[in-house]
Amino acid sequence: MDAGKLDRRLIIKSVSKSSDGYGGYTDSVSTNKTIWANITQTSGEIKSEDGRRSWVSQIEIVCRKKAFDSINNRTSILQVEGNTTNYRINEVYDDDPKYYTKIIATRIIWKMLI
Repeated sequence: MDAGKLDRRLIIKSVSKSSDGYGGYTDSVSTNKTIWANITQTSGEIKSEDGRRSWVSQIEIVCRKKAFDSINNRTSILQVEGNTTNYRINEVYDDDPKYYTKIIATRIIWKMLI
């Protein structure tokens, strides 16, 4: 991977829970970090689940290993700058163990009744 191909900004957001004062919890999302990445859409399919159809799209993200090392994969939400769609991380592995990390992420675009 050529570093010049990291041409899209990826916003890493963290989700945290806090007490609402009434015995429940409320979720809040805050921006944790912004990194440069190469983003490619790898698949898109329509699924039926619980009487609803949804279009699930999967993307592949390649970024610098050091930029992604401090990210918590379980609670992080990804957003491509200039796009309002959020992505969730499915897989993370080292594309080039020394320099780059590859992330497979999924977004759900829309749902409708069958």
